Amino acid sequence: MEILTHTMDVQTVRVSAKGQIAVPAGMRRALGLRKGSTLLLVENRGRILITKADTIGASLADDFSDLLKHAEASFREVWDNRADEVWDDV
Repeated sequence: MEILTHTMDVQTVRVSAKGQIAVPAGMRRALGLRKGSTLLLVENRGRILITKADTIGASLADDFSDLLKHAEASFREVWDNRADEVWDDV
């Protein structure tokens, strides 16, 4: 049995008068953040999740891959049937 270990880096930051925060240098390096990187912020129940925006698409595709794999056949059955061809001329 393989046990995965992940270290967690927890740091505090202060919010500036303009509402800005600075991501600590070590975290920027670890995540590959550079000037101009786009981040996604999600507020939920008093918490803020910050993640790289470019990773969200891949993550969502992976999260929904099983659903999409099974849904493709059923969608085809729903949309590609003779009964619906009457709507082609409307």
